[in-house]
Amino acid sequence: MKNLMTVLLLVAVFASCSKSNRVEDNYTDCDANMVEKFKKEITCSELPASGPCGYLAKGKYKGKLIYFIGIVCANCNTMPPQEGYNCEDEKIVIEDFNKNVTDIIAVKPKRTDK
Repeated sequence: MKNLMTVLLLVAVFASCSKSNRVEDNYTDCDANMVEKFKKEITCSELPASGPCGYLAKGKYKGKLIYFIGIVCANCNTMPPQEGYNCEDEKIVIEDFNKNVTDIIAVKPKRTDK
């Protein structure tokens, strides 16, 4: 009986140590705060998306990390984001997005085609 209890205890311990595959568990604290901040503007359920929607992205602007809403719309004449936020929740006005924002990554939803 003791052997059975020991085996069950070991199984329980190892099962509780498994790595999570949920995307939300891989967020940094800043990612999670920005997902909460922009939750009403995040309208894409997956990327790549088939229709117009918004997703949360992050990138480097003048060497600093910023978060912004990106728009997916092939037939819309949309402008790049004009503002973003840093991890301290400070609004950052973006000058010449296409030239100055680099290393862009989708935060929510994550891209599924990579």
